[in-house]
Amino acid sequence: MSAFKKIKCNIVDKNNLIKALEILGFTPEIHEEPQNLLGYRNDVREEKAHIIVRREQINSFTGASNDLGFLWNEEENKYEMICSEYDTKLKVDERVIQAYTKTVLEEALE
Repeated sequence: MSAFKKIKCNIVDKNNLIKALEILGFTPEIHEEPQNLLGYRNDVREEKAHIIVRREQINSFTGASNDLGFLWNEEENKYEMICSEYDTKLKVDERVIQAYTKTVLEEALE
């Protein structure tokens, strides 16, 4: 079972995050109240997130993934990315950060 970890990032804009996930081919779930993430065996984990990309969608990159989540941190006014160790080895987190950066830059250039 792969452990989830929080990835340090500067994702502050919900709309650009959703757009970035869509660029990668994902259809994220958006929740008002954080929901539990699931592991690769569909096991419910204690980690929760407001925006979730379910593991079935991540599998298009990796083949045996866990959910990917984004939890809003009120104190820091930004999202915390929650990604499994397995998926970070396959650079899922880096792909999301790159796509997010691209959307932010494109918006700034408009």
